[in-house]
Amino acid sequence: MILMAGWVLAPFMGYALAKRISGSRAPFTRAVLDGIIVLVAVASLILYARGALRPPASKPAAVFVAVPIAAWLLLLIGVPLAALIARRRSRSAP
Repeated sequence: MILMAGWVLAPFMGYALAKRISGSRAPFTRAVLDGIIVLVAVASLILYARGALRPPASKPAAVFVAVPIAAWLLLLIGVPLAALIARRRSRSAP
């Protein structure tokens, strides 16, 4: 149970670390990170509640495995992409 709790909480710990590191980043990048954190939190609550409230005959474990993977992918793709966009915006601005 401890390993499963760590697996489910790991993306949020990653987001907290990214938020702490992002202090020197562009405001756009920090805003995207904040938006991703909110999106993942709301989506996680909805998907976990849906998985927990299913009838016992179904297998909700896939949700608890897939959501952290999707959250990490969103973090690892979304934040660098936002940083790239912010960098391009700053270069094109006079």
